[in-house]
Amino acid sequence: MQFFICFQIGDINGDGINEDARVSFDLFSVNGGTLRVAALDLAGQKIATLLEQPAIAGPYSAVWDGRNSSGETVPPGIYLVRVEVDVDKGVFRQIGPLGVVY
Repeated sequence: MQFFICFQIGDINGDGINEDARVSFDLFSVNGGTLRVAALDLAGQKIATLLEQPAIAGPYSAVWDGRNSSGETVPPGIYLVRVEVDVDKGVFRQIGPLGVVY
């Protein structure tokens, strides 16, 4: 099972223009299991779920608006985006950085 992630970073800075970050990726050789995409703080704690659905091969995109699971805007800083696929062969994940500035 393989997947590749492309971060298309928006401008999460509070100016009202392009206020999101988009994570795009393709899954290959997957038919079943669970796909999860989450925003994390640097300690690895989940602050927002961006996507959770059954995993099948194909293109995906998840958007983060810079808010936590309570709907509050996160403070400026470096965050992580985790893409995780849980299939019967195990859990496969990739993590990449994302900056938020205001």
